[in-house]
Amino acid sequence: MKALRGSAAKLSLSLLLFWASYSIYYTITRRAVEEGLGEGSYLLGVLMSGAEEAPLAASIVLGYLADRLGYRLPLALGLFEAGLVAAMAFTPLETYPILAGAASLVYALSYSALMGLVLGESGGSGFRYSVIAAFGSLGWALGGLAGGAAYSRLGSLGLLVAAALMAASYLVALSASPPRGGAAPSVGETITALKGVLPLFASLSTSWAALGFFFGAASIRLSEALESPIAYGLVLTTVPALLGFLARPAAGRLVDKAGAVAVLALSNAAYSLLALVFGLPTSPALLALAWSLPLYPFRDAAAAIAVSSRLERRLQATAAGLLSASESVGGAATLALALLLDGGFREMMTASIALMLLSTLLLAADHSTAPRREPCPRRRQGPAL
Repeated sequence: MKALRGSAAKLSLSLLLFWASYSIYYTITRRAVEEGLGEGSYLLGVLMSGAEEAPLAASIVLGYLADRLGYRLPLALGLFEAGLVAAMAFTPLETYPILAGAASLVYALSYSALMGLVLGESGGSGFRYSVIAAFGSLGWALGGLAGGAAYSRLGSLGLLVAAALMAASYLVALSASPPRGGAAPSVGETITALKGVLPLFASLSTSWAALGFFFGAASIRLSEALESPIAYGLVLTTVPALLGFLARPAAGRLVDKAGAVAVLALSNAAYSLLALVFGLPTSPALLALAWSLPLYPFRDAAAAIAVSSRLERRLQATAAGLLSASESVGGAATLALALLLDGGFREMMTASIALMLLSTLLLAADHSTAPRREPCPRRRQGPAL
């Protein structure tokens, strides 16, 4: 992996810190829910996943405003997100979805700016994007280990560690942000550009709904299978993220070679098989092995480049916002459908597989003749990788 310098290095560090913080948050909250509620934890786990994803619809507006006005204010607002995570350390489990939703709303107003910087630095290359994003995978891995250890020693107070790292992440990103905003296209021009990615947006939203069911319920099942909090943290986040860190460059090269849409279709199929494995009676070791497969780096790189390559250089934070908004729509669908189901684990895995199939069918509507921009140069404020 090539050395990172300048803005690319700062953005890599920012992603490492952010995803370490979120991994600690994710490990602690899921473990606390499973231990505190027992059988009722499945529904609350899915409700939390939906609450975390649903507010992200605001990210399209923020992404455009960041392109128009600059990234510094949205990044500064990320400190409030860290404060909400810290507040969860002192509240009952039943309030977790509310606070998680509020924190996610702030995330929608700040993470688009951070990812706009990353996409601009990547210049439309799946490989360059993946090299920077690999440090997010590394942060997720380290956070999984730290999250299990923090929960064993501190319980829910370990969320204070997550909040501190999250605040540091946004401060580092602020140091990499240019002082002024760019000259983004008009609102009308931007809406016209966004219409060209509607089939892709629909597919990504549907696959996020599928992942909401899978991650929300399968993470709880994994907690049941692995009794040790440290073992749970290792398997939930650390092992798959370390493998993901190693797989990121290969994922980027595959996207550049095979095409982003093709890699998205393959990742949908892989996640469907994973849901099938979790839905069958099997051993804890097999569940741990299946969960650890580094599938997400391939999906993430494919989605980022597929959207980024459809929008011009001046709309890269808008592209990042659209990616987050697809999570929002998917999260809302997860929340609505979960309330209609009886909360059974196999029903949730079946829903995940069905939604992945629908996502792949929607990809077929994303014709190869869709307009794409040429890869743009990385932003001038940062040196090359």
